[in-house]
Amino acid sequence: MLKSRLDFCDRLVVAGLLLILAACSTVPKSTDVDASNNTNALWLQHRQQIENISQWRIKGRAALRSDSDSWSAALTWQQNDETYQVRLAGPFGQGAITIEGDGDSVSVHIAGQPAVVASDAELLLSQQLGWTVPVSLLPYWLRGVPAPGQVDAMALNESSGVLDQLIQNGWQVDYSAYRTLGGVNLPRKIQIENDSLRLKLVLDRWNLGKEQ
Repeated sequence: MLKSRLDFCDRLVVAGLLLILAACSTVPKSTDVDASNNTNALWLQHRQQIENISQWRIKGRAALRSDSDSWSAALTWQQNDETYQVRLAGPFGQGAITIEGDGDSVSVHIAGQPAVVASDAELLLSQQLGWTVPVSLLPYWLRGVPAPGQVDAMALNESSGVLDQLIQNGWQVDYSAYRTLGGVNLPRKIQIENDSLRLKLVLDRWNLGKEQ
């Protein structure tokens, strides 16, 4: 019974934290952050725009691959300041998992099961699913900016100043496509990976502002 629950959960969250089918399109040449004053100016302007966005909603697809498994799922992420809700729908409508957090605690609810609550999202998912996923960093990476703290490396797009690549906390984040909404460049295709797993995201739809 416990194993079937973990297997189901594995499929869903793994599915959801791997954002699906990375881009096939060609990306303009990147530059290191300190390589071009013009590019840096564009980046600083872009970053300020992004950091002013604290309420947003995305719909898309997520896919995860490790040495032993691969899964995919539909993804919905709603962020209202520090509060977030992530919903992952399994392949072929096999159920859903909801992750909710507010900065102090996080809960994981699997369809048909009671919610499990903890104070640390990464620890909870690791205990329940056996996967280490940077949940606390994703609200920043999804918007195309580094999370607060140490940044190991960044590469900027020369023409637009957006992130092409970020290396932080042992993860490499590659941005292969963006879309413009309300004058702001927002990621559309992202690949996030470390030595253990690879996540791919396709963010099909962005809405800025609080959900109505």
